[in-house]
Amino acid sequence: MNKVSNNPLAEFFRRSKDAIGILRQAKTATEPATLVAPTINNEMPQAEITDPTVKEITSIDLRRYFSDKLTGTGLEIGPLHRPLPTHPGLKMVYIDRYTVDQLRQHYPELKDLPLVEPDIIGDGETLSTVKSGSYDCLVSAHVIEHMKNPLGSLERWCRVLKPGGKIYLIVPDKRAIFDHHRVRTTLEHIILDYKRPSAERDFEHCLDYAKFVHGKSGNEALIFADHIIKTNYSIHYHVFIPEDTVKLVEWFSTNVRHLSIIEGPVMTPKSDEFHLLLQLKK
Repeated sequence: MNKVSNNPLAEFFRRSKDAIGILRQAKTATEPATLVAPTINNEMPQAEITDPTVKEITSIDLRRYFSDKLTGTGLEIGPLHRPLPTHPGLKMVYIDRYTVDQLRQHYPELKDLPLVEPDIIGDGETLSTVKSGSYDCLVSAHVIEHMKNPLGSLERWCRVLKPGGKIYLIVPDKRAIFDHHRVRTTLEHIILDYKRPSAERDFEHCLDYAKFVHGKSGNEALIFADHIIKTNYSIHYHVFIPEDTVKLVEWFSTNVRHLSIIEGPVMTPKSDEFHLLLQLKK
């Protein structure tokens, strides 16, 4: 049984550090490991799933691997303490809604982490401060689950890309983190958030987070959810496994804008995240 931390965001960062350690210990593989897609078990029957959409499980450093596939000038949303590794052919610009000092004040659990100072202060959900068609690629690492309207965010992310631009998604697997008690967000729910945004539905996500991450119930859960809204604290509004994200991208490509999955989803053994590389139509 997975243990839920009293401070879920701190637990998230602890797991992130563990993942870094795993990657550092991993040897570079010339061929992908021959493994089946992972089954992650806990007391939630819904989580006992083998995901057929996972294309590969490999021991290579996937962040470095996908970074090498990006060139030009890229925009990374909310890099915090883990900006994507870069190389001479890739220049990154960072956007966050807060400065580093403000991040440390708003999220005390970040105070000891080496945070990246953003180049642009702006909302990663809307990118309203970013010009259209100005970047070759966009990096969203552990971001899309924080978006109240993931399809709307994906649409706005595409807006700032040049034709043929790439989006590199790193998404936490809800089965392996503090969200493991929560029910996966369905495609239908995501579509509804896109077509009919709702503050009431956003509040229900906060209530879900209060109940299944923090163990609150009754009036305590309502007070906790109210506090999240009032303080604009960033939570995981939606929770996914790889299959869910694939369906999200496929629906977006069919109904909003042509966006192809050119690689992924892929994972590393015992990782709490999965990776996809997307590309806009040229």
